[in-house]
Amino acid sequence: MAAGYQLAQALASTYQQLFKQKVRDWHLLRLYVQGECPGALVEVLGDVPPSAPEPAYQQFLDPDTQLVRVAKPSEFVGRRRTLQRCLKAIRTSLGVLIHGLGGVGKSTVTARLLERMVGYHRLVNFRQLDEDKLLKTLAEQCTSERGHEILNGKLPLMQRLTKFFTEGLNAKEQRFAFVLDDFEANLDLRNGVYVLQTKVVDVLLALLKAIQNSQLPHKVIITCRYNFTLSELNHRLYREPLGALGGADLIKKYNRLDSFNGSWQFQPDLPERAKKAADGNPRLLEWLDKILQNSPKSPSAERGVEMILQKMADKEKEFREDILAQVLLKQQSPGLRQMLGKLLVYELPVPQAAIDPICEDISSCESHIQRAEFLGLLEVTLTNNKKRLYRVPRILSPLLEFPENPKGEELYKQAAQILYRVWWEAESSTEAQKLEIHRLALLAKDGEIAVNVANYVSRIWIPRSRFRETNEICQKTLKIIRNYRILSNLARVENEIGKVDQAVEHYQEALNICPDNDIIEICGIKHCLAYIKSKSGELDLALEMYQECLIKSESISNLKGKASALHEIARIYNLQGKVDDALAICQECLTIQESVNDIKGQASILHQIAYIKAQQGKRQEALTSYEKSFHLKEKIGDLKGKVSTLHQIASIKEDQGDFEAVFNILQLSLQIVEQIGSVELKAALFYNIASTHLKLGQFDSAINFMNSSIKLAQEIHDIEGQARALHQLGVVYEQQGKFENALKFYGKSLNFSDQIGYLKGQAHTLHQMANIYVNQRKINDALVTYKKALEIEEHIQDIRGKASTLASLGQMLVYELGDYEQGLDYLRQSLSILQHLQSCEADTVRQIIFSIQNSNI
Repeated sequence: MAAGYQLAQALASTYQQLFKQKVRDWHLLRLYVQGECPGALVEVLGDVPPSAPEPAYQQFLDPDTQLVRVAKPSEFVGRRRTLQRCLKAIRTSLGVLIHGLGGVGKSTVTARLLERMVGYHRLVNFRQLDEDKLLKTLAEQCTSERGHEILNGKLPLMQRLTKFFTEGLNAKEQRFAFVLDDFEANLDLRNGVYVLQTKVVDVLLALLKAIQNSQLPHKVIITCRYNFTLSELNHRLYREPLGALGGADLIKKYNRLDSFNGSWQFQPDLPERAKKAADGNPRLLEWLDKILQNSPKSPSAERGVEMILQKMADKEKEFREDILAQVLLKQQSPGLRQMLGKLLVYELPVPQAAIDPICEDISSCESHIQRAEFLGLLEVTLTNNKKRLYRVPRILSPLLEFPENPKGEELYKQAAQILYRVWWEAESSTEAQKLEIHRLALLAKDGEIAVNVANYVSRIWIPRSRFRETNEICQKTLKIIRNYRILSNLARVENEIGKVDQAVEHYQEALNICPDNDIIEICGIKHCLAYIKSKSGELDLALEMYQECLIKSESISNLKGKASALHEIARIYNLQGKVDDALAICQECLTIQESVNDIKGQASILHQIAYIKAQQGKRQEALTSYEKSFHLKEKIGDLKGKVSTLHQIASIKEDQGDFEAVFNILQLSLQIVEQIGSVELKAALFYNIASTHLKLGQFDSAINFMNSSIKLAQEIHDIEGQARALHQLGVVYEQQGKFENALKFYGKSLNFSDQIGYLKGQAHTLHQMANIYVNQRKINDALVTYKKALEIEEHIQDIRGKASTLASLGQMLVYELGDYEQGLDYLRQSLSILQHLQSCEADTVRQIIFSIQNSNI
């Protein structure tokens, strides 16, 4: 590029060097360009830079309106594989024929191809092709006298074009890219098949033969709704079928249209109906988007909704008539129409292996497939290894007949079993293909297939916090079969989104119908039930259930199950103040998880270890473990786990006084929480945000966020969460001097903490109550309360809490009771701990000690 080469040339040269050096990751080098691909980025001295070429998309104009007919580069999405295949094929072929249903983007893909064909002179012919039109197009760009002589000569067309390509170009390096757009205008329907018009055959063959005879790299790109054959040179034309958008490409398209990306508010099902009607066709999507945008934003009246639906139906009918002559379908054989009707059973493109079994009763099925493909009645998608997948566009469904019941139900069952065999058992299916199998299984009421797919998909989605999708697939499956695995998955999601009572009910139902020999599943269900019990304060019952899971897992040598039970036992021990026991069990758990390469388990136990280390004041060790945990969770896409770890990192950063970092972390956490919809996480996040506002003296914001946290904790019966939030509300009122209100909230918090044996919470609350007693001159009550808090903090090794209580107790002894010796001793102990923690509060305690020592009291 520094030498003045074109950007595309530089990229190609780099690829060649990577190939020569056998660099395995060559494909990771990609160039992303918005709009036209830049040429040379530097100007070589002595050269006059050429004027910028006209953007490719501006050459696709409607002759009547003079409006651009294709998507601009900024509007284009997807089709990467299509472009790659066409660019590769065009190097060795005379040209490319891109064929497919109207509106799928054939012309737009062609415009993108032209952008990548650097150095080619673009000649675009719209619709009808004839000799005069072709010669006129060439003459308009020709600046060579010799070229005009040849074009106006009397040689036959093929010889004239050959001579022009070899002798009449504007420069030896000139290369043409001929685009024959909307080429279906040159085809006639004969006996149910589209064939080239006789007068067009001669012109097209003359052009292709002339390019071949010239031995120069001129190229032809044809866009057409129908595939067609040539009597000669047919093999020299690469054919690329283009179907509707799907998968990630379709989602990108939705995101570009305001009616489908959430920018506008409609009746909930209107955008979904529009999506279903469009069936991935970009042009129809854009038409329906305009209808929705030009309609009332919030049509609450039933009549308003009906009006929009009617407009959409009319537009769909108009589109169908625009892209498909109904007479074409009527001219096809009954067997072909029957085949298309049956193939409506599949919503995704499927291989021929999924078509043949359901069309056994239709003779000449393979020839019907080929004919339907040529006519654009059957979409073809090429996989990465160029295998062909087929699908009937849904725009045709009103014109086809799907078998009525009971044959319809039998067809669904047959289709579900075929795809289960072709895709599922081959272990090569995508997520979309698994969901297609599940859809068919539900329609066929095939419980076994539905459960297998739903259970597999749910257990992938839940760790990735895709709770709403999991809830939907489980609910749908349970309508045809009550299965313990599906009930367990549903309960896990319900617990996450705050429906705790329903979760307990479904866990219990799952446990009742779970086979006795499925020990892993029994342990999994009891494990989840125990977690709910522990959160509601029933720690002894939860501990008993976890220990039962531990014994059962050991009995079948299930190491992952054993590690999971140990992790939760450690969590309860930590809540009960048995810190050393908790750490020892955590280390045992981590060893097991590393031995079985359980990434999720490692991330979770590292988080727990970091939490305990932070309690002990080992801040740097805690941060290190949190960061390890965060990176592992990021690796496996555990959004919920990432938020939990971010909360704890924010807590440490807050202790260090880095509030800018804290708010950045909280903002990132909020984005993730809103995405996954976890009530438990949202409650914890609001608590953290409130605490941060409190430390900055922003009391109203702190109260609002804390009340929101309490409300969410009540929804999910989180006693510990309510205790912590009520405690913080007490702190807010205490800092405002509203001591009676503060004591009321502290009392409620203390009751909740005592109810579940939450010792750390009890210690913190007792400390704050003692502070108020000091302000109220109730010194004896304060002394007793401080010492209760200190006793608990020493028992549970809460180093930070101990430092705070020692400082408060020391000041009270000095200023209220005149006990300088004992008071200074407590203050020095506090300072030593805070210095060890590298806490910014150490300076405050140091100043207090200095002030006492130098006072004249």
